[in-house]
Amino acid sequence: MSDEARSDAILRLGRNRRLAHRTLFGHRHPQATPPFHYEIIDLWASFAPQVLIEAFRGAAKSTLAEEAITLSACYREFHNCILLGETYARAVERLTAIKHEIETNPYIEELFGNLVGETWTEGKVILANGVIIQAFGRGQSLRGSKHLDHRPDLAFGDDIEDEESCASEDAIKKTMRWLMSVVKPALAPGARIRINGTPLHPKSLLMQLYGDQEWVHRKYPIKTIDPQTGLWRPTWPDRFPLPEIDVLEARAQRFGNTIGFRQEYMCEA
Repeated sequence: MSDEARSDAILRLGRNRRLAHRTLFGHRHPQATPPFHYEIIDLWASFAPQVLIEAFRGAAKSTLAEEAITLSACYREFHNCILLGETYARAVERLTAIKHEIETNPYIEELFGNLVGETWTEGKVILANGVIIQAFGRGQSLRGSKHLDHRPDLAFGDDIEDEESCASEDAIKKTMRWLMSVVKPALAPGARIRINGTPLHPKSLLMQLYGDQEWVHRKYPIKTIDPQTGLWRPTWPDRFPLPEIDVLEARAQRFGNTIGFRQEYMCEA
């Protein structure tokens, strides 16, 4: 690719993130892209400071987040990103996926060069362009998350709650205190925060953020009622058509796990 063609492609993909996801990460999208994926891509690319996304199990919300962070890193749209997981190991999973794309994606290397930096460990990477991405688990101290003069200016929380953290109101308060008293104070002024999750309790952190006016919130259950026909319609027809959703729901009912289905697939606390 000529320098002119490369510059043109970088500019074009930077302006159109939907096209960038489709072009650079097409190998991660075997099914047709549903409309709600484009909405999530737009939210990640937006300047909205705080975004909360609820989506059914299997909706690929974590996949889209990994791609969005990889793109932002390539374009140096942040200095310091922290990945927050239910555990440190879960956060490392997200970082591992991002590292894999940077290491192996030929389109990224063609456009941005080899971005693998000298610091390339399990929980912390510094890209060749100076961008840093770090992994942390829920409850973990963020002391040391500052890199050079840069506090984290992008934070991604991926399913930071689990059954244990929602088992009691005290446990829920503990997670909320960690977010408000540890995570947010560690961030740079104006930092963007993106959180994915499933509502596990009516008073969970996720549900409290859902009701807060400072957060942009989107909710994507696996199926919704079509306002024109009054019938169920699938949110992602190519991956979860209605007959398959019916099988999932019937199986949950047979084994007494209706509540689990409502939580994991219908995004109901």
